[in-house]
Amino acid sequence: MANTGRFSGARALRSFIAAAWVAALLPSAAAHAVGTAAGTDITNTASVSADVGGSPVTANSNPHVITVAEVIDVDVTLLSVGNVLVNSP
Repeated sequence: MANTGRFSGARALRSFIAAAWVAALLPSAAAHAVGTAAGTDITNTASVSADVGGSPVTANSNPHVITVAEVIDVDVTLLSVGNVLVNSP
């Protein structure tokens, strides 16, 4: 069979599977944020752009400031074991 420069179906599938394994095994970035210190102000401003009557119009909102609150990490431990009685109507 002549080499047409294309992968055969089985070869393409093997290449795809190999690439998927390589991608799965590469180290990835953490899925969580590093964290922002409590008391840090975050300022957010929204903007919109549109054409009104053929003319471009852009508008910005007033800035909104959010202050990061401290979050306490709490572990909750069940102190009693056994059945819980529930009265339902």
